[in-house]
Amino acid sequence: MSIESWSFEDFIEFLPVGIIIFGSDLQVVSYNKRAIELTGIDENDLLLNNISEINGMEQFYSFIASFIKYHGNSAQEVIELNQKFLSCSAQQVKKDDTCQSIIIITDATSVNSLEKIRRDYINTILHSLRTPLATLTSSINFMSTIAANEISADHAEALSMSISEVNRLNTILDDLKELFYIESGLAHTFIKPKPISLSRVIDNALTTLFNTVSPLTKNRQRIHISGDTELTIIADEKKLSNIFFILLNNAFQYSGANSPVEISISKDTSTATIVIKDYGIGISEENISNIFTKFYRENNPVNKLATGQGLSLFFAKSWIDLMNGSIMCESKEHSGSVFTLTLNVGASANV
Repeated sequence: MSIESWSFEDFIEFLPVGIIIFGSDLQVVSYNKRAIELTGIDENDLLLNNISEINGMEQFYSFIASFIKYHGNSAQEVIELNQKFLSCSAQQVKKDDTCQSIIIITDATSVNSLEKIRRDYINTILHSLRTPLATLTSSINFMSTIAANEISADHAEALSMSISEVNRLNTILDDLKELFYIESGLAHTFIKPKPISLSRVIDNALTTLFNTVSPLTKNRQRIHISGDTELTIIADEKKLSNIFFILLNNAFQYSGANSPVEISISKDTSTATIVIKDYGIGISEENISNIFTKFYRENNPVNKLATGQGLSLFFAKSWIDLMNGSIMCESKEHSGSVFTLTLNVGASANV
């Protein structure tokens, strides 16, 4: 048979990777034998679209179903199935005005077995460090409570400083764990985009910001929100709330005490755009391309006083990318900064 006469089915049979193609209704459109070999799915179950009912296939089915329902253009996940690690990549394509999802499956067992050993080792180290820190935190808090009226001002200050430093160590451990998940390609397993209320996410971020960052507790009046806050968007609620916290905290931190911070929201057919604007010190032209790089901190007077590892904007971009969104920044020194986020819009629902 000449290549020119091959059908699409002939072509995917020739490929060394597993291929399963699903319609928007989760019906199997096409597949090759390599997919059967890698997944161990009975061909009859595949033809009858019974994947959701097969014992042990829950993670594989969940990946496919959530991608088709929420993810949009592409997604990737490593799935443990039948004592193997399978790397599954999903890509959405249009055919005859209908959307189909191509799932590409490869055997990643050897690589991921080593990765699992490394992951378990790092998790063990992080856990081993966190346990004594938790004990230390409890002990210092207990000491500060019972000795509140019995110790000198210098001793009270030392206790307060100890609590702050222990909290900072806990934050560093959280950052290291998040960094490890992102760098090792595992962060996507903790990010589950679904329809959520944009107004609820913004409100949660603001509440957390004003309750936890003491200098900002009386600054809610500096926030100006405009546009369609009642949008339903496709995102991971916890991570998106963290992103808003990071961006809003930066906006307050790098602008004057009475300077406004503006949030404007707009949408088109499929995308929501959220713009966060401040009128602070801004970012120099030579440094703006580095702000989403891990461990990067611009050399300015505010950063010299602030604590942090230079990871927050790196985390924000990594999370938004995993939600099939985008983030960009425009800024000029002494003229403030504008951060623009785009996210997929979801159907209106009780969310």
